[in-house]
Amino acid sequence: MRDAAEVHIVTVSEDKEGSSPDELAQYLARHGIEAQTRRQPADDASIAEALVAAANDLGAAYIVLGAYGHSRIRETILGGVTQEMILQSPIPMILAH
Repeated sequence: MRDAAEVHIVTVSEDKEGSSPDELAQYLARHGIEAQTRRQPADDASIAEALVAAANDLGAAYIVLGAYGHSRIRETILGGVTQEMILQSPIPMILAH
């Protein structure tokens, strides 16, 4: 990430009061990585669709995504952002758990 021309931290919230990405930006800054933050409202899109839209708007070459799993029953009923991103993202991803 240090070699990236730009680093953007995007959070997607289904409501307008999502969590702040500022702590992550401060963490990265301590490691020599300057990052810009952005809140992306989900509006009528899924969280994965909103993330891809933000990445497209920013001209992202890659998406770095935390890949966290939930119980199979929960993901079967509600779906999962990680799974949706893997299936639908047109932008290459780096996944971390």
